[in-house]
Amino acid sequence: MENKKSIGTSIHQQILLSTVSTIDDYAIYILNEDGNIETWNNGANKILGYEADDILGRSHLLFYPKENPAHVIHSQLIQGAEISGKAEYEGYFIRKDGSRFWGTVVINSYNDPELNQNYFLNFINDLTDKKLVEDKHGNIIEELQIKNAELKRNAEKYHKMISEIRDYAIILLDPDGKILDWNKGAEQLKGYRAEENIGKNFRLFYTLEDKELNLPDLLLNEAKEKDVATHEGYRIRKNGTRFWAGVTITAIRDNAGHITGFTKVTKDLTPRKIADDKVAMFTYELQQKNE
Repeated sequence: MENKKSIGTSIHQQILLSTVSTIDDYAIYILNEDGNIETWNNGANKILGYEADDILGRSHLLFYPKENPAHVIHSQLIQGAEISGKAEYEGYFIRKDGSRFWGTVVINSYNDPELNQNYFLNFINDLTDKKLVEDKHGNIIEELQIKNAELKRNAEKYHKMISEIRDYAIILLDPDGKILDWNKGAEQLKGYRAEENIGKNFRLFYTLEDKELNLPDLLLNEAKEKDVATHEGYRIRKNGTRFWAGVTITAIRDNAGHITGFTKVTKDLTPRKIADDKVAMFTYELQQKNE
């Protein structure tokens, strides 16, 4: 079922294009039905490295790695947007100088009723920083899982290593979710000193809404069943302020397989959340202008 939007009157188009051309946080450009570029904004110049004169009329496939077959990209994105009105892709993109960056593209399909043609509005957001954070987070989690297996014979060394990490809040919980240990990263992120929280339940970091939904216990139960539970959402600091957190809870088991506790790793993802919300708001405002 097609879900195309009309691009509106020519005056409306001119106003929209004039607004978009000045934005430099996102690469925004329009493709025709063949996938060739018809407009180019300041953000596209900044992120992808092409001047408008260099790229207008050329194929958007220039931005995708050669290992992605051109017909597959075209089928997934252009034809996908044509059918459903919207298509998305996250992965590596290629700049003019050949360097790569990790990003996401959202393509919305619009119809020009006068010419009976489809056009495709593209938003590319450079998510390189997000990718680096996620990769680092993944590495930390993998390292913690390895360390958990050696916890009993390397307890002192492990504790010293964890206690010094400052980029991540790392907490040791007992099987019921009570806090047993607390690193410097947890003190820095959440605002509590270790002695203020040892023995308390980790539920105190959750919002009232999440407590009412019993989210802390649900995450512990998931970790018990699957060994690992992950979640993103708001958490509360000592001073009452909120931050957007990425949380991984890993079960610790003894040699018999019984759970002896959990490690809980929290990363402040507030900058990424702000960027994601900004993209969503910008997309919504553009859609409102075209309705």
